[in-house]
Amino acid sequence: MLPELEEFRFFPAEGPEGLHTSNINRRAATIECYLDLNVGGYPPAKVLWTNYKKSLGTYQGALDYKESYSKEFLKQSATTLAQGKYDTRKIESVLDLLIAECKAIALDQWDPASIELKHPF
Repeated sequence: MLPELEEFRFFPAEGPEGLHTSNINRRAATIECYLDLNVGGYPPAKVLWTNYKKSLGTYQGALDYKESYSKEFLKQSATTLAQGKYDTRKIESVLDLLIAECKAIALDQWDPASIELKHPF
């Protein structure tokens, strides 16, 4: 499970009812959403609601231009990352969660029910 982020609670999303802000945590916040979404000269990031899940009564979505954000991330070097030219805060939250889970497993203290998913940004 990817961490829930505050900025994903009010994220631009477009669906049958037009463009609105939506909480995309656990619904459309794929790994690409954790990359720097202010790169590449694309329109402001948004999710497109594309798939209605009848059993859940909700739409699932995907980040518009998600492949482009991935490509931009893969272009980064250690230098550009160290200089702060690329925003790594969100992907760092994913890494922090993975490291915490690995530590808990190594210490035989892992409890999937106690996973902290909320992060301040």
